[in-house]
Amino acid sequence: MIQARFTKGLEANTAPTSSGKKGVIKSAVGGLVGGFFLVLLLHLGQRMWSSVKSGGAK
Repeated sequence: MIQARFTKGLEANTAPTSSGKKGVIKSAVGGLVGGFFLVLLLHLGQRMWSSVKSGGAK
């Protein structure tokens, strides 16, 4: 009886949880990619700014 309830509970929660997790995974991947590009742009901007400052001092 306990096993039957446990199995039914898992089956009932499987579909909404999997579809919800897909959205969460997409958001997490999007955030990681966005963060990577943001750090890359900041790094390139910092290198360009330092080269402009050193070029202006000469």
